[in-house]
Amino acid sequence: MHLFDDIRRTDTRSQQHGESIFDLMNRSARPEYERIRATLEVWLGHYPEKERPDLVSRLRDSNRIGHLSAFFEVALHESLLRLGYEVEVHPVLGHTSKRPDFLVETESGFRFYLEATLADDGALAKSEARLDHLLNQINQQLDNRDFLVGMRLHGEVPTPQPSTRRVVAFLQQRLIGLNPDELLAAKGESLLSNIRWDYDHDGLNAEFFPMPRPKERRGSKPADAVGMHTQAFWADDAGLLYNNLKQKAKYYGDFDLPYVIAINNIHDAVDHLDLALALFGTDRPEELIECFATGHAAPSTTGKGLFSTSEGPKRKHVSAVLHFNGLLPWSTGVARVRLFHNAWAT
Repeated sequence: MHLFDDIRRTDTRSQQHGESIFDLMNRSARPEYERIRATLEVWLGHYPEKERPDLVSRLRDSNRIGHLSAFFEVALHESLLRLGYEVEVHPVLGHTSKRPDFLVETESGFRFYLEATLADDGALAKSEARLDHLLNQINQQLDNRDFLVGMRLHGEVPTPQPSTRRVVAFLQQRLIGLNPDELLAAKGESLLSNIRWDYDHDGLNAEFFPMPRPKERRGSKPADAVGMHTQAFWADDAGLLYNNLKQKAKYYGDFDLPYVIAINNIHDAVDHLDLALALFGTDRPEELIECFATGHAAPSTTGKGLFSTSEGPKRKHVSAVLHFNGLLPWSTGVARVRLFHNAWAT
């Protein structure tokens, strides 16, 4: 069984807005995606045969969360094998019909359960889908041969989806009369930097700006009218981590072996303070030092942490949390990994 299609590939475009990760990897002729395809096929070959059909189906999922959940599991499985460990996929438990992702046995005979999850509550994925829809519609409807546009989005694309026709009409009106050669000549000077168009309608708050196209590229409609986009919004990363870990901590009940939760943060980089808040309920360095030095729970400033709260140690059946920052198909060599032991685990 193979994951990817056996076809001749010629498409070198970057990922299109709204295009699934699997569809991108399956159709791209770029060398980096060829390497990813080859790697995933090898990993799939190491996965237990009876489990492969379900894994392949999930890896082909057009839903980003479904795909990345499956990718995280196969990446963990491969990592454990390379460490020389024996891995049983979806082991049977005596006290529940639910099955964790892995039962792992090290070379020394130490055994533990490992469960994989993503730091996601569904809301971020839906927000990204609304942004993809907005960008796709602008790309399709905005027809200007001399300019691309840049967009800085303040906050999230609201629900219901704002009127794209209104956004496009707004941009068309402001691009009229602009001279691309003058703007290119003024690059880096005040004329270019001062052209900013604030848009605030239907709950959409954004700033747009013109991006002159080089002369040799004018005259034809660009593949993407939006040349670049950025987004700034506040996200409760610590709360997201805590809620996902808490859900997995209670899902199976008590184990007869150590239980480790592996969590992959797929949206934004999480710093050590977010992790401290999620696991220990505090981001104060002095409290964390005291916590590790004495083995006692730190006095929680938030009232909740996976391992400790203001009431003392919690969830002693969770032995550790293995945290991955941005493990994606194209970042397996650079994603940061941290293991956090629960000092109060029993």
